[in-house]
Amino acid sequence: MELEFATVKELKLFDSAVREQPIEADLVLPEYYPPIGRILKCFAAPSEEAVTFAEGRVSVAGAASLRLLYADGENRLHCFQTETKYTKILQADCRCEQAAVRVTQDVRSVACRALGPKRVEIKASVAVRAELLGVADHSVVTGADSQVQLLTQKTECCEPACVHCREFTDSDTARFDAAGRLTAVVAVSAVPLPEKTEAVSNKLLLRGRTLVTAVCAAEDGAVAQVECSVPFSEVLDCYGVSEETDCRVVFSRCEAEVTLPEDGGGDAEVTVRNKVLIVAAAQKELRCVTDAYAVGCEAEPSFCELTPARAITVLTEEETVSAETDADDEVASVQSVFVTDLSWAVSGGQEGDSAEGTLCFNALCRDAEGRFSLTSRTVTFGHRFPAGLRCVVCEAAVKNLTGERSADGKLRFGCALVFTVLTASGERLRMLTGLKEGEKAAGTRQERAVVYFAEKGERLWDIAKENRTSVEAIRTMNSLSGDVIESDTRLIFSGC
Repeated sequence: MELEFATVKELKLFDSAVREQPIEADLVLPEYYPPIGRILKCFAAPSEEAVTFAEGRVSVAGAASLRLLYADGENRLHCFQTETKYTKILQADCRCEQAAVRVTQDVRSVACRALGPKRVEIKASVAVRAELLGVADHSVVTGADSQVQLLTQKTECCEPACVHCREFTDSDTARFDAAGRLTAVVAVSAVPLPEKTEAVSNKLLLRGRTLVTAVCAAEDGAVAQVECSVPFSEVLDCYGVSEETDCRVVFSRCEAEVTLPEDGGGDAEVTVRNKVLIVAAAQKELRCVTDAYAVGCEAEPSFCELTPARAITVLTEEETVSAETDADDEVASVQSVFVTDLSWAVSGGQEGDSAEGTLCFNALCRDAEGRFSLTSRTVTFGHRFPAGLRCVVCEAAVKNLTGERSADGKLRFGCALVFTVLTASGERLRMLTGLKEGEKAAGTRQERAVVYFAEKGERLWDIAKENRTSVEAIRTMNSLSGDVIESDTRLIFSGC
């Protein structure tokens, strides 16, 4: 028996691995920094400098940016920043060297203590996650000679062509107008706003801007929230991308760093680093063989379960997150609110995929005498995606952040979490991958006359398979046109 084969491509998360990386630092403030009066909080922001993947090992060369926010003896805010480097090895079962490696890092915990007027010990824990995404090739049967009967169906699918993880950095200068001289950057957030995506041969053009928001401390004790927009226009190398493919882009990470000028005024230097996941796919018609048998002989079929994507899309979902906590009696006003330590994970269940995680609201407050304090509250959140959605990649960002001190003495926080989800929707199919012929050869079969009493609703396919004959033979000998028996009847045909 002769079989025809074709390759079916499937967008797949091959493997993922998570390991914790401890971060320890003994910081000594430079001479030009004033002594520590009161530590408000320590922050850790991990990033990747280089990622390599070979023989199932993912090597991540990373750096953790450590920031110490404190008030001096005169209740002025200061933020000291340093960096510590590390290398983490993650073992994966996947051996596909063409897989795109996507690394994410989440801060699990941060603790600090003062060892002196200018000395601080910081201990943190970072979860390093590596995901291996790519296109899996499956060889399936699409045709055969007359000795083999195939049950087929046709479906439209969105066949993935390639998956890439890319990174690009842009810098710009921005004028931060504030009431006084800016002395320290307390927190920075960045939101990418893509405006145009255009695919050409093996390249992808991305154009847009990144909205950067910075919370800064001023010399006169004020706290200013300033914004700027950093444009980007990048041409990224992406082998497999073309004008015929439909490209889906997910911004998997957006980080910004703001460097204030030494004189505290004028233009600040803003550096933005964006990471994107790019999936290119093309529409095609797929012929699926869902069942098979050999005429006149025994044959053992083999199958695989695949979910060819009908569509690969990027959708946006929102979830409202709120929290409240008791305010210190001395808190007179909330100067600024920002979010840190946003982490999440996607899990699948019977009711569909959902995202669960945590984030930390931070409220920078002042009392009646102008002294600063920082109140933090960690909350959990959960969001269920629409039923039937298969989540490949999920990213989250914060918008519409609010915070206030209410009349009843509570600090109330709120924000909208925006989930950007790369999805592959489709139905699971049973597809034929091979047919092994038994000991009894087709040429030695002995035909016999079969009288079969068929009941209404029976399929000709099942009757023919059971008797090792063809559907066409049953149709011809009994003058039938359909595939399903319309009423109880007697069929006569030759079988084995």
